[in-house]
Amino acid sequence: MFWIVEKLQKRIEELASYRYRHALALDEWEMQEDEAGANGVHRPPAMAGELRMRKGDRWVGYDRYVWLRRTVRVPEDWKDREVVGLFDFGLTGPGNNSAFESLLYLNGRPFQGVDTNHQEVFIPAELAGSEIELVFRLWSGLEGGGGPRDQEHQFKRAELAVLDAAADDLYFTGRAALETAKILEESNPSKHDLLTAADRAFFARRLVAPGLGRLLCLG
Repeated sequence: MFWIVEKLQKRIEELASYRYRHALALDEWEMQEDEAGANGVHRPPAMAGELRMRKGDRWVGYDRYVWLRRTVRVPEDWKDREVVGLFDFGLTGPGNNSAFESLLYLNGRPFQGVDTNHQEVFIPAELAGSEIELVFRLWSGLEGGGGPRDQEHQFKRAELAVLDAAADDLYFTGRAALETAKILEESNPSKHDLLTAADRAFFARRLVAPGLGRLLCLG
């Protein structure tokens, strides 16, 4: 059964990138330091627009707060589709206080926390076809033990995309089946049933590979 486990692992890893379609890159943001670092901030400040943070930039600090802002128009033809924002501004370290964290304000109101473990933001369907304002309040985190030291993060990803429901469902269902099978004993018939069902599901699935002009066969 090892070869099935290895094959499914590779298929699931490949499938991950096909969960999102028609991505709009959001590679440049207005940036402003939050010198006060106060808790319970209900609305973002007016941004001066003098500083910028761009994809690939690193931001470093100890207990540092930074505001990021930009606007984007959600395409009209994304109506009735699942619109998702994908954001990765850093890493979450081990422990509860060595962490990158952020709060997203959507059109001026607190909307969702975003960190390494929560990078997806589902945009309300009624906003398709309109311009929206996205504002993040980033926190660099602390050192997680020992003496105070700067935490280093990198702006890796920011984009809007359409979620492919079929690919998303197959990805998470396949991953759940595989991870469950891995912890079952070889003698357990459910292990073989799970692996066989997942293998057949991937064999049957066909996904159009964006930009390749061909069918991607995952079987």
